[in-house]
Amino acid sequence: MKKYKFKFVALLVAVALMLPNFTGAGALVENEVDDGLLTWEEVELTAQLESQAVEAHDELVAAWTIENGEICYPENFGGYYITDNYKLAVKIVNGDEEFMNQVLSIVSNPSSVEFETTDISYSELIDLNRRMPEYASSMNHSFVYSGINIESSTVLLGVKPSKGDKVRVSSNDLPIPYYNHVSIEYVDDLPSTEVNGIEPSSASAYHDGALLGDKVESWGFAHDYGSIGAYGYYDFNGDGKLDKNSEACFATAGHIGFFAKYYATAIRVAGNIVIDQADVRDGDNYIKYVFGSSEPNIEGYYSSIGDYSFFRYQKNLSPTNVVSGTGRKITAYNAANDLGKVSVYKVGATTGLKVGKIENNDMSYAFVFDNSIPHEYADKKVIVYNMIGVKGTGFGEGGDSGGPVYTVSSSGLCLCGLFDGENVTRDMYVFTPMNIVCSGGQFEPYLG
Repeated sequence: MKKYKFKFVALLVAVALMLPNFTGAGALVENEVDDGLLTWEEVELTAQLESQAVEAHDELVAAWTIENGEICYPENFGGYYITDNYKLAVKIVNGDEEFMNQVLSIVSNPSSVEFETTDISYSELIDLNRRMPEYASSMNHSFVYSGINIESSTVLLGVKPSKGDKVRVSSNDLPIPYYNHVSIEYVDDLPSTEVNGIEPSSASAYHDGALLGDKVESWGFAHDYGSIGAYGYYDFNGDGKLDKNSEACFATAGHIGFFAKYYATAIRVAGNIVIDQADVRDGDNYIKYVFGSSEPNIEGYYSSIGDYSFFRYQKNLSPTNVVSGTGRKITAYNAANDLGKVSVYKVGATTGLKVGKIENNDMSYAFVFDNSIPHEYADKKVIVYNMIGVKGTGFGEGGDSGGPVYTVSSSGLCLCGLFDGENVTRDMYVFTPMNIVCSGGQFEPYLG
């Protein structure tokens, strides 16, 4: 049987590692930063080519209503993506000319926009996608992953047939509206975690400072690493207030926080201990991770909205908004994350600067926790929701988890999310979008 793994590209425990269809290996590769494959000049050239389409997208988002942190999309809007000739393709339900004219009246450069017709709205695609675990269960199959492809106006659904069930269905067999907008893929097995033998690392920090994308290490039981995604302020006390003096923190991937809380004795950033053993053992007062819920969601699956952690540091660390290896600053963060085929960049402690394109929005994936060591989720199934899928060769490797994913424009770098891992089955990488990381006003990124 073929084994599918989910690689969490992050700080991982030397004894037992979570690796569902996402390989998150905390692979200990000392200073293996590829500096030659992507130059900043190339980044700026791509940003310039995409700039007019991105500006048109931002103008549309600004014109639409936002409620409870979510965009209320017009009923005749079918999604948008950047085409191969750097236009913003706006999908219009049933070719509604009145809505086309409305779009053209909003954007400052109408020549940067082109239109395509669809028979399903973006809101309906979102609703359809979020019901995929339920539909998989109705098919007597196990849910593995799903996500929206705006370019094709389809929802991709990955499933595993139940044991002994050799009946495979097509989207035509689904008892749902818009079944023709669902593409079903079968996999041989539900992703699982596994033991990963890793030798302790003696790798040193890459910089004297601690920039975005630099290494964050656990120190003690495990000695593996991930990457810093953002500095900011988190409401550790739960009082709805962000005290910038006492609650300064850095954000990274959720599975880093999971393993640090259970197995680490200290956390180091740029070689300096910033959280000691007592802090780590104090639990959520110093580490808050979002990676699995306490209650089952669908058919015994537990759920997690994104994959992110906050570490409340106490020593020798100052916030910054500079991205490692670029000399550039994060000047804004993206609360939309709804644009397809836009170029995004990731900086991580292993691979450095890499580029990819957004392929799937509102992506979800499932896996089974390993049981080789005791913890609260051993042998349990989890679905992680609200992720973004990226296509890009070598976009991330072990140790990159938690690093910043951002877009580039003339106004600076815009933080889109925190890098998470690789979906080996789909040949795709995923990140947690910032609108999830900042949801409910719990976290405020430092923009400096």
